[in-house]
Amino acid sequence: MPTTFLTPGKGNLSLTLGLLFGAALFFPLPSLAAQEGALPWGFQPGEELSYTERLNLRVRLNGRYQGLLSREVRGGFRREDSGPAYWGSLYILEQLVREAVPVYGREVGGAVLSRLLAAENGALWAEGGSYPSLRGVPALPEELPGLHEVWQSRGEWILLGGEFDPPARIGVVYEYRYLGFLGEGAEGYHRISCRFSLRYPPIRAGETEDNPPLPPIPNLLQASGSHEMEIRLYPEVPGKLFIRDVLEEEYGLAGGQRTSYGGFILTWWEPPAGKESERRARLEQELGPEEGITLNQGPQGLVLTLPDLHFAPDQAALLPGEEERLSTLAEILEGLPGLFLVRGHTADVGSAESQEGLSVLRAREIVSQLTRRGLSGERFLYEGAGGREPLGDNATEEGRRQNRRVEIILIP
Repeated sequence: MPTTFLTPGKGNLSLTLGLLFGAALFFPLPSLAAQEGALPWGFQPGEELSYTERLNLRVRLNGRYQGLLSREVRGGFRREDSGPAYWGSLYILEQLVREAVPVYGREVGGAVLSRLLAAENGALWAEGGSYPSLRGVPALPEELPGLHEVWQSRGEWILLGGEFDPPARIGVVYEYRYLGFLGEGAEGYHRISCRFSLRYPPIRAGETEDNPPLPPIPNLLQASGSHEMEIRLYPEVPGKLFIRDVLEEEYGLAGGQRTSYGGFILTWWEPPAGKESERRARLEQELGPEEGITLNQGPQGLVLTLPDLHFAPDQAALLPGEEERLSTLAEILEGLPGLFLVRGHTADVGSAESQEGLSVLRAREIVSQLTRRGLSGERFLYEGAGGREPLGDNATEEGRRQNRRVEIILIP
């Protein structure tokens, strides 16, 4: 069956986004549009999206096995006005294990603010950063393809590992094949296979305005690899998409080091359970001044704050008197969907290192207290901000009291 190539259009955002992506943007973007321009059979994101990426890879260094790299990235996006752009925060998670016993909650290993762009052909792009790893997927033809029909599109892949700073992007060509429709109702999905090869330095045809010369990637001499993906599109659930990517890659780095990765990456895009406006209205009804819990809108979403928590000095142990407030908080969180990021804050007293460590321990203590009250530990992430984000003047006792707090950010 002949292959159709979906040529990216020269929309008015192409040049702007090329500058935002930097020199590593190898291909112009397709035109971007709001949801009403989306394909009737393809990926149709709504006003909000939740995102999960799970990675499990074998790592070899110069041919010797180094271990298993496991990582999870979670976050949520909200549409910017009514256009094609979404803003969101992504959290890189690490499972904390001691003596083979998981600790309640997962500590956040990093967080990034990300801007997502949805194209008319269903493809998702991101400005900068390391996540999402796949850029320009799924690019879909206007009409539903026939069984086993093949098409291609251009996109980007973010190289694995921590060798590249900033994250390195390589232009790739995706080859899709339509495999039919499976299931019924909300569980019914279009099944699509997709593959691409990784090659650096690339073999280039001719250089044009739309196909400029590629800048070198620092520290990278050679890269090769293959990806075999299964894509599931759920037409009855706007914004629901699943991708399984089985991959093998090898990088030749400056200094003679060769690093290889093999394994899989699973990616989920889903609509959150309920809108943020509905969650806010519910919380405003449930929270009163007597609860000792405040609600605010932050850049990362809705934030519940426990001000003036009574911890033992320079410790993570809570003093008596907080039981009722924590029980109220547990009841409120039990009725909310999604995940909860617990962030500890301290007054700016002592060294930055001690403040950071204490704020992490206090955030983890709050997670422990909430899980004892019946909430699942799998719903919690935690991190410490130390004294970097004060609310009051650290020169006064009242200001330091305001700065000792714990926040819970609601992640859809």
